[in-house]
Amino acid sequence: MDSWHSLFAQVLESADIILHVLDARDPLGTCFPQLEEKVLNSPEPKKLVYVLNKIDLIPKDNLVSWLHYLRTRCPTVPFKASTQAQRRNLSQKKVKVSKVMSDEHATGFSSACVGANLLMKLIGSYCPGDDPRPVTIGVVGFPNVGKSSVINSLKRSRGCAVGATAGVTRSLQTVSLEKNISIVDSPGVVMVPGATDAGAILRNALRIETIQDPIIPATYVVQRAGREQMALHYQVRAFSSPTELFLQLAKKMGQLKKGGIPNIDEGARRLLRDWTSGKIKYFTVPPELPQDTAHSLTDDLMQQESAELSSKFLFL
Repeated sequence: MDSWHSLFAQVLESADIILHVLDARDPLGTCFPQLEEKVLNSPEPKKLVYVLNKIDLIPKDNLVSWLHYLRTRCPTVPFKASTQAQRRNLSQKKVKVSKVMSDEHATGFSSACVGANLLMKLIGSYCPGDDPRPVTIGVVGFPNVGKSSVINSLKRSRGCAVGATAGVTRSLQTVSLEKNISIVDSPGVVMVPGATDAGAILRNALRIETIQDPIIPATYVVQRAGREQMALHYQVRAFSSPTELFLQLAKKMGQLKKGGIPNIDEGARRLLRDWTSGKIKYFTVPPELPQDTAHSLTDDLMQQESAELSSKFLFL
């Protein structure tokens, strides 16, 4: 916790705009309220923006619901970071979300970035053209939500190291985005007490290979995703308990102990690796909002962009 406080204090002190990157599959699970409280209560005015990343991993209707909910809290931009392999000229597309998503989970979707234009317009609205002062954007969030990928997609080159393993970004990295605009990537660290906390493991805050007891977090994954979903995903027979699934996975992988006994720990680790890499299709639903709840988006640009998204993305 001390290291996080020190690093975030540096980001908060230097940044004018904070982009809080959330995983679209579990926005509240990857949201850190204490972080937001520090941003909003900062002595110097700061802008807070949610970047809802990995929208290609959830159904379209679920994305609509989350945008409606999150935009009652602060401006929220739907985003899919580029997954292209080259270091330069990462492409951005103005496309309908219906083209990269289906009513089911998206597969075989475009590798280009979606949402960068909207995010840059929002950032531009916070950077008046008649103000020559440099603007710094801080990017924060849990491990594996895609902070560095978002930065690379905005810059359209690989200025930050990326990876699906906790700890890829180990220090503050500053990247020049445009003239007078720089962006700072911060390490995703364990923002909850207890390094063995199952929630921290599920957020990929620890390396799976170092987890002494993978059964507990893997069991949470099965409980969240559902037994039928797991059996279908792994093409295994119906199972009565998570332990039975881990045994089946270990057997399929050939991970056996002496006497031909399946290594249950390795089966659980296989499931956790698939979870953190996005192979397991899972999503949460937002809490119910009162019917008379109004969006807190008073910013003129966001109102205009909502209309633009409605026509271009066909999902608002």
